[in-house]
Amino acid sequence: TISYGVGQATARDTVKVAAGTYYEHDIVINKDITLRGGYDPVSWNFDPFLNQTVVDAERRGRVLYIIGSPTVEGFTLRNGSTAGSGGGVHIAQGSPVLRRNTIVYNAASFYGGGIYNQSGSPTLEQNTLAFNTAQRGGGLASRLGTPGVWNNFIYGNNASVSGGGIYVDGGALNIWHNTVYSNTAVRGGGVSVEGGAVQILNTIVARNTATDYGGGIFRGGGLLTLDYNDVWSNNGGDYGGDVSPGSHSISADPLFRDTWANDLHILEHSPCA
Repeated sequence: TISYGVGQATARDTVKVAAGTYYEHDIVINKDITLRGGYDPVSWNFDPFLNQTVVDAERRGRVLYIIGSPTVEGFTLRNGSTAGSGGGVHIAQGSPVLRRNTIVYNAASFYGGGIYNQSGSPTLEQNTLAFNTAQRGGGLASRLGTPGVWNNFIYGNNASVSGGGIYVDGGALNIWHNTVYSNTAVRGGGVSVEGGAVQILNTIVARNTATDYGGGIFRGGGLLTLDYNDVWSNNGGDYGGDVSPGSHSISADPLFRDTWANDLHILEHSPCA
């Protein structure tokens, strides 16, 4: 099992996982290792797109619990569930790197259906967070620490209260070069900032929905710096709360390649190109 491999590893080891579906839950990573899926089981060539490596928690618990600074790359993490926070991934502390993962169909009763950062300083890059649910932060919730969130696709997530895509109420976050699309919440359908210091730059926030206010980006507290974003066609308003869009931000159709297929790459003639 993956849990066994992680348990046998020591600091700076790489645990390679072959393509396939692994039915495991509550995998604890408490050491600074690299856990990487996406390997061909014969040649052991690494290609996470071709060699899909799925960890399915079957709603029996969360998928990963991280304490420390591992790198987790090349997995689909799905069907995690918790009565607490972090249905897919719970980051308790440390500076982990989550790269090129697909984190889908996870649920948490409180914070972070896809990912919950309790007090770490993770780097989240080139991930897809989709169809996750929570009370706050359907895709991602962060409460403390200094996370870096770059080049992720965050879409189709739901929060029953706040922050369908992303929820922040503490710490200092840099959110750069992301696409936040078609998420839903009561307030802050795309992003909800209710504390901390948050910078959002070069990010597309489009067609999210808030049933109360702030369909795109909502600020209910904390410090929020915005610029060079495209915030467009959000139901419930592009902005809510005391928000300054930034002098270089626009509101225009980003021209996604194929939203029906969840392909949110932009076309060559996009105004965001």
